[in-house]
Amino acid sequence: AEQAATADLSLDSLEAARSVVDKFLVEALLDSALRGLYVDCGSVGSVQRLKRRLVEAVLCAARGGVDFGVPKPALRLQQQIHDDGDVSKELRACLKAAVEEHLVVNGATTITSFLESPKEAQKAAKILREWEAADKALLLRCLPTDAELTSPEKLEKDMARREDERQTQVGPLKLTPLSVPLYRRRQTFSCLIFALLLPGSILINCIFLWYWKYTWYFLVPYYVYVAMDRKPWTGGQQVLDSWRRFSLWKQCAGYFPVTLIRANLNKECFTPDKPYLFGYHPHGVLATGAALAFGSEACGWSERFPGLTPRLCTLNLTVSIPIFRELIAPMGVIPASERAVAAALRPGNAVVLVVGGAAEALDASCGKYVLTLRRRRGFFRLALQRGATLVPTFGFGENDIFDFVQLTSRQRQLQDAFKNITGFTMPLFHGRGVFSYNYGMLPHRRPVTVVVGEPIDIKENPNPTKEDIDRLRENYINSLTALFEEYKPRLAEKNAELIII
Repeated sequence: AEQAATADLSLDSLEAARSVVDKFLVEALLDSALRGLYVDCGSVGSVQRLKRRLVEAVLCAARGGVDFGVPKPALRLQQQIHDDGDVSKELRACLKAAVEEHLVVNGATTITSFLESPKEAQKAAKILREWEAADKALLLRCLPTDAELTSPEKLEKDMARREDERQTQVGPLKLTPLSVPLYRRRQTFSCLIFALLLPGSILINCIFLWYWKYTWYFLVPYYVYVAMDRKPWTGGQQVLDSWRRFSLWKQCAGYFPVTLIRANLNKECFTPDKPYLFGYHPHGVLATGAALAFGSEACGWSERFPGLTPRLCTLNLTVSIPIFRELIAPMGVIPASERAVAAALRPGNAVVLVVGGAAEALDASCGKYVLTLRRRRGFFRLALQRGATLVPTFGFGENDIFDFVQLTSRQRQLQDAFKNITGFTMPLFHGRGVFSYNYGMLPHRRPVTVVVGEPIDIKENPNPTKEDIDRLRENYINSLTALFEEYKPRLAEKNAELIII
């Protein structure tokens, strides 16, 4: 809360949102009536997960119209709630939606049903009255006061921090200050390791091959095993839950942060008695949101989709790289070939495919989502042949974690030619570095929110016609567009646009 009181726009409103949520939870936990909404439904870890959801809800409200402003975001939010009743109502709605999602994960369906359960029957009426009364008064108590914002100690700390930032500007480079908290250092280090997994695996293979005289006795049998292993193409290797829950992935997801939202909270919509085919959009540079939300438990996949095993698709070449394949196979990763996807479409599996592929990656740009979808037929044909339920999924912020270089027509032609030869390519981009904010190959600290939309049930059709495929594609595009328009006010910039080609 002390840091949020003097935070500026460089913190991307995250610290201010955390300050609001911290005080909101304290107020609620101290209230004997409201405490049932937060404590009785789970453990301390459950409350921590609720805190993360509430932070995301406050950020969503901020993007929907609550401007944190500069240089005192908490004070700006306080003034808006005082002056504008609609802003207060919008913030309350976001917080209530986050609490409802938290309760659904813990076994309830809505706040009302939780309060009407037999265990809570005696307190239901009182708690409901307290919740409905938690309007401006509760929200304002969650914000730093004017005295907190202008206390001499905090102003002195703020001046010292700004002085450190001025001293770390070296020419065009904006270096990270020494006062960065340790947890943020850990997140940056985890993101660095995550980014180096693929090139590091290739480098280790090159070293082993260079010293083949000393390594051949284990390289030869291992490479033979890699060439003969067909598990990735026949449904995928068994998922190792402990590896998916590895703390490195959680630290990396917290770096952005990456958040997973399930738009439909009805438990009957995602049951393990049928296969699911998720379409993820947009591709971005590396589909980072899909990798962390579906390829690990960093965002709570098993809590939101119990009984479903995710199978994230990637390039065939990636699954064939020695050492690297051993790291990603236990996370449920399979090749993006038609044969592998068809084999993985079994009841209880949720196959996640980045539909746009390399062509969509070349169109990535900040604030604009250009999706390569109208030219795709195999994705929809496979869903019809297998009777798989289609699920549109959108990663808000996927295109914003890197800055892109605008290409000339000649450069774009060369990239297209490279894609046609190799099957993949990437746009020219840059991010930040480990010790600098404006130049490097690491992604920026910008939130990525993956929203899973309404499932589209499909009747199995072994021999779909062109009309069947086109009809399903239009239905899918309409659902995806509706999902984007619904969550755009909360999760995207106001001028963000969706273009489907």
